[in-house]
Amino acid sequence: MNHRAASLTVFGTSVVGGSGYLVAQAILNEVGPLTLSAIRFILAGSVLLLLCRVVKADLSSAVFRLALWPGLVLALAMSCGIIGLKGSLSTIAAFLVCSDAFLIPLVDRLLFGRRTTREVSIGLLIGGSGIALLTLKPSFKISISDCWLLASAVFWAAYTSTVAHAVGRQAALPVSCASHLIAGLLVGVFALSFEQMPSALSTQAVFALLYFALVISALRFTLMAKAQQSLTPSEMGLMFLAEPVAAALFGYLVASEVLSVQQWIGASLVCVALLVPVILSSHRDRLRKWLGLGHA
Repeated sequence: MNHRAASLTVFGTSVVGGSGYLVAQAILNEVGPLTLSAIRFILAGSVLLLLCRVVKADLSSAVFRLALWPGLVLALAMSCGIIGLKGSLSTIAAFLVCSDAFLIPLVDRLLFGRRTTREVSIGLLIGGSGIALLTLKPSFKISISDCWLLASAVFWAAYTSTVAHAVGRQAALPVSCASHLIAGLLVGVFALSFEQMPSALSTQAVFALLYFALVISALRFTLMAKAQQSLTPSEMGLMFLAEPVAAALFGYLVASEVLSVQQWIGASLVCVALLVPVILSSHRDRLRKWLGLGHA
């Protein structure tokens, strides 16, 4: 997968991911947040395991050792996000969780010493301003649900960084499979300890859960892991900013969630941030010549 195809893949999967917030909220009416995360990961991991068997992908103990850290932070990221989602609008939750885009360069630098490009840094700065406009409240108070969602953003940043490290050494499919199974096992232990298992689910919840596990998890995360073989974690983070914009659109069309003028300005800045690296990279030489920093 070349750089352009990888970027389009992450952008597309991020748009699809934007629908997951409304779907998760519908399921949370019948299932606890930890139980939802556990079922999601186990179902997704099982489907990916079957696919690994069909294509004869390597699922040795070395793959599971490599996927241990991604699986751990994936479990933490999703659990914190689902808990926070119970007390928040899907639109605001999406933007808070996707603030991981601005944490990825820092986390990646701390964990693996990787640097980000200047173009991506500028895009993240603009996108960060948009996130601030979307989430800033007049009272400057932070709710408990916001804290859970921000914690989720930190763990998602760690997941993106550790998966990039893993897929640099193993194929994307087995790494995604192993990390989902590890996450499902970890969250499942806590779900059994702290939540009551549902005795029955409505038909709507079953279909929503299957969509959440198979499309939002199994398909999306595997495609993202594949794309990470061609993109840096910081570039991935920038594409993730399409997710909250899509979530805002889904929330408006499906759940009649309304954003203020300030929040729409913030969403617009996030969209601009997605385009900045592309524009700056394609016109880098012309800009350098115009600024007197070199010749085209």
